Amino acid sequence: MYFDRFLQWKVLERQPITKDTFRQYRVLGKGGFGEVCACQVRATGKMYACKKLEKKRIKKRKGESMALNEKQILEKVNSRFVVSLAYAYETKDALCLVLTIMNGGDLKFHIYNMGTPGFEKDRVQFYAAEICCGLEHLHQESIVYRDLKPENILLDDNGHIRISDLGLAIKVPEGELIRGRVGTVGYMAPEVINNERYGMSPDWWGLGCLVYEMTAGRSPSAPARSG
Repeated sequence: MYFDRFLQWKVLERQPITKDTFRQYRVLGKGGFGEVCACQVRATGKMYACKKLEKKRIKKRKGESMALNEKQILEKVNSRFVVSLAYAYETKDALCLVLTIMNGGDLKFHIYNMGTPGFEKDRVQFYAAEICCGLEHLHQESIVYRDLKPENILLDDNGHIRISDLGLAIKVPEGELIRGRVGTVGYMAPEVINNERYGMSPDWWGLGCLVYEMTAGRSPSAPARSG
């Protein structure tokens, strides 16, 4: 019986992946190139998040290289602290990345919408440690993430985090530094803002910004509260 089941799985693995492989469910969120929706593999019942990158938006915003880069980066990454790419396929209108589903919301929601803004010290340390683990894995693969912010940190049902949205991540050639003024205003490192060369340092600056925001209940760029 188990051998027959194994053979059935091997047959499934060889099937081409198309939109018909999945059942599509509710929209989980929206981004610059399209939307993310919940999906389910018809054959197994396993749930994922399908990130649909609309070809028209990609072309309009000259994002072809960014979309391809995100897929290639995700294919290299295998960490419990970074979202994983399970499948990829395309339709007439979109490029689709099927990723780990995270049902616990993003860090921004938890910072600002669950009572008094900010977290207790132990919770800050817990999330910071898991984010560090994700960054360390990326850096071991010579990948700098470059867009650390609360919206990009997702929680699962058990309260563990994964780094998501690797559209701005890039592989740094060995022994070299790169240059690129990318990221989100308020979280960009000085060397990025000044268009200087850098390695992995922007990610540690971003982590510092996150730790501050989780602790203070406001972003580092927000004006200080009076009184």
